[in-house]
Formats: sequence, structure tokens, C-alpha cells
Amino acid sequence: MRRLTAAVIDGAMVILGLGVFGVAARISGSTFGDGAVLWITAAACLISLALFYGLIWALAMCETAGMRWMRMHLVAIDGRPIGARRRAIRFVSTWLSYGSGGLGLLWALADDEGLTIHDILSGTYPAEL
Repeated sequence: MRRLTAAVIDGAMVILGLGVFGVAARISGSTFGDGAVLWITAAACLISLALFYGLIWALAMCETAGMRWMRMHLVAIDGRPIGARRRAIRFVSTWLSYGSGGLGLLWALADDEGLTIHDILSGTYPAEL
């Protein structure tokens, strides 16, 4: 349940960022078009912000805001702290999970330990503090 709550918090942060971006663009007089153009632009901005959000935390070598809030941290399967290489693998494999329509995330439902594909590929998992 903590993992889901952390993911919801991180998603809310991304959506909040999209809202701030949209308000700032509107105040500056920018328009994003109408109809399909508006939705495509919003989707592209949302994906870009989510990608940037995850990249910031991966490069900073620390947990996301949601994981910190829920008092979780990433560890290697063997219990050791993780380094930059594992964080990079986790970041890339997370986006592969998203790009496959969420199949990598749904894997957790079938896994005995509730691990996602990016947990397995990176050899990491979020543990409670």
C-alpha cells in the first residue's frame, strides 16, 4: 500500500507541475491550440514532465518525493545501497514498463513478492525505513 501511495504522490507532483506550466504559459499569452492539438500538446507536456521528474531523482541519487514522504528507500535485492548504474537501469526500465502500456507494472500482480519489471531488471526494490 505504501508503494501505491508513493506513486500517487509522485503522480500528483507531475500533474501539479503540468498545472503550473499551463498557468504560466497562459499568463504569458501562449496558446496551445484547440481540440486534438490541445490534447496532444497536453499529453506531450505530461510525458515530458514525468520523464524529467524521474530523471531528476535518478541523477540526484535519491528517492522521489513520494518515496520520502512514505519513508521508503531503494535497496539492492541483496540489501545493499544502490549506485548510479542500478538507478539508471531502474529509470530506463521504468519507462519501458510505461511504454508497454503498463505491463511491467502489472507484472507485480503476478509476482510472489510484488516486484515490478523495473524492480527485477535493476535488481532493486523499495523498502520501508
